[in-house]
Amino acid sequence: MCISLRTLTEMDEMNRAMIPILALLVGLVGCGVDSTQTHVATSEAALELRAYDVPEGQADRVVSMLERLVSKDSGAWRVTRGPGSKVVVVAPPPMLASVDAFIGGLDFEASGAVPAAHRLDYWLVLARPGKAGSRSAGLEEISGPLDAFAASQGEARFELLDRIALRSMDGHYAEARGKVAKVEQRASKVGSRIVANVDAELSGSKVSTQLQLTPGQTAVLAQVGFDEKIAMQLTGGPEELSPDRAPVVLLYVVRAAVEE
Repeated sequence: MCISLRTLTEMDEMNRAMIPILALLVGLVGCGVDSTQTHVATSEAALELRAYDVPEGQADRVVSMLERLVSKDSGAWRVTRGPGSKVVVVAPPPMLASVDAFIGGLDFEASGAVPAAHRLDYWLVLARPGKAGSRSAGLEEISGPLDAFAASQGEARFELLDRIALRSMDGHYAEARGKVAKVEQRASKVGSRIVANVDAELSGSKVSTQLQLTPGQTAVLAQVGFDEKIAMQLTGGPEELSPDRAPVVLLYVVRAAVEE
């Protein structure tokens, strides 16, 4: 839903709860207001204000997710909590189209009380396709994703490099370091799903993404090529590079849980 602003006199007559929105616009640029929608001239593109109605108790979480989703290099844009259960966004129309799609795709129907915390479990697994199939200890819980990898990529040897369990309050940032990896997350429960922004890093390999999982669901967060020499250092062997130069793949596997 797009809010229309006509004159400053009309703004004075609006509920005092809208004052932070006006201040937001003034902070961005001067008041370039027309008779239909709020368009603010900038050197790059016009800015437009839209207010989105979300279910009660969800506005802060949606604001937090949008702040994490949009790159700081995306130019002039702002997102804030509006009156009641509104989320207010000021941005160029193309960016607002993406915000429309994101908020429209969220499932709020199953939302209840905000859970105390979320726990995401991470496994960083080295896969050597083409090698005799074997799995190191600690991979039993993620046999499903590993079976799927082997089915699509062929026989492989799997070695667990690190395992991290990271717990965070709803909508809050958390960080943890394992033996060789680092994970950062900000997770929220929206409807029946856990929506999380995740940054994971291991020996020069880095993944930044957003995921949506149901509690208990396990998925491969990312699958990337990995340097074989570094793999040898992390696993303690083999002493020589593979004669067939088979690719080494690093799998980031994640499972979501809700702690009430």
